[in-house]
Amino acid sequence: MDLKEIISGCQNRNLQAERELFYLYAKKVHALARKYTHDLSEADDMMQECFIKVYGQIQKYEEEKGKFEAWMYRVCVNTILQMLRAKKGNHISSLPIESVPEVADVDDDYLEIPSHLIQSAMDGLPKGYKDVFYYFVMEGWSHKQIAAQMKITEGTSRSQLTKAKRYLRNFINANTAKV
Repeated sequence: MDLKEIISGCQNRNLQAERELFYLYAKKVHALARKYTHDLSEADDMMQECFIKVYGQIQKYEEEKGKFEAWMYRVCVNTILQMLRAKKGNHISSLPIESVPEVADVDDDYLEIPSHLIQSAMDGLPKGYKDVFYYFVMEGWSHKQIAAQMKITEGTSRSQLTKAKRYLRNFINANTAKV
């Protein structure tokens, strides 16, 4: 099945199409969930909830409004944030659909770095650095948005981003020779 057939099948509640969609995107959704938690079982739960939400909302997807992967990414990010908000009782806000960037194509240069090395590097970041890095690099937020979300100054956001990049660069450089 191609993606259009899979989407159409999911909209018609076809179990085979839902299974195909899961196998097609499970790794990406799980990787997205891992950006929000170090706990693998929690990431598995997040991934499951994401697919439940995607299947439940797939009727709302309109091809003329954008790529399916970008739509699915927005649904998953908001689902994960809702789960974190429910778990921790804090005030993580949902992202307005308009503010979530399109999913970019992967540059082949980055494929040479093993994913486990990148994940290890991200896991080693202090929470503040990791949050700023993720919001800025992965979500495309401005330092002003990050500062408001995290209740820090814009200067602190910039500083933490610089330190996070330095840490990641040093970690990856030190460990790529071992791979």
